[in-house]
Amino acid sequence: SGSTKEVGLKLTRNNGAITTTGTLRYASNATLEYAGNSAKSISTEWPGLNGPTNLIMNVNDVSNDLDLNLGSTSIVLPENGNLTLSSGIVDFSTTGLSLTVDGNVVGGGGEFGTDSGNELIVTGESSAVTSTLSTSFNDLTMQTSASGTISRITVNGRLDIASGANVLLGIGVSASTVDVSGTFNLQGNSISGSPTIEVLDGGILETGGSSLSPYVSTIILNNTGSTVVYN
Repeated sequence: SGSTKEVGLKLTRNNGAITTTGTLRYASNATLEYAGNSAKSISTEWPGLNGPTNLIMNVNDVSNDLDLNLGSTSIVLPENGNLTLSSGIVDFSTTGLSLTVDGNVVGGGGEFGTDSGNELIVTGESSAVTSTLSTSFNDLTMQTSASGTISRITVNGRLDIASGANVLLGIGVSASTVDVSGTFNLQGNSISGSPTIEVLDGGILETGGSSLSPYVSTIILNNTGSTVVYN
């Protein structure tokens, strides 16, 4: 029939496709999981209206190619939506796009943005971006206004601490370029990958120690509005 079908808790798409008649919608805080061992593109299971709050990526494809194609339009998950990258590569079909997450990002062995070179934007007040194994991102922008945290992740491109953000650095973070427009507290931890950290106008870099040398290789103070705090 043409009735509405609602996902109350979680819908899992394994190998193959999901078809439905009528309208598919997700209840508040419901989850969409991609699993199985074959590459996929989002389809009927992810409606344009009333879509999933949380996304779990758990595709075990050994080809090292794109495992979940999000299409050609940027996506914003609903408020408090979480992203779990257990395994597989998630990206869009073209560059210049972004996935915005308001909740937490938890990694395992998955990746985001590393196929077409896109950006993950994290906007929750106290969102955490963490990993239990090795999770990689192309570009990562933190817009967490209270006390966001990052740990055990690799950023192949740019790590951006946006204006108004407040971010704490945990252990095991690697990046090549770091732009600081908000407040970035290293907490005495180092960033591997020999990154260049540029503190932009209004940016505050807090070392968590009496010297920068143990923590970063190169730092650029953009102008008189840039601040480094040795604490």
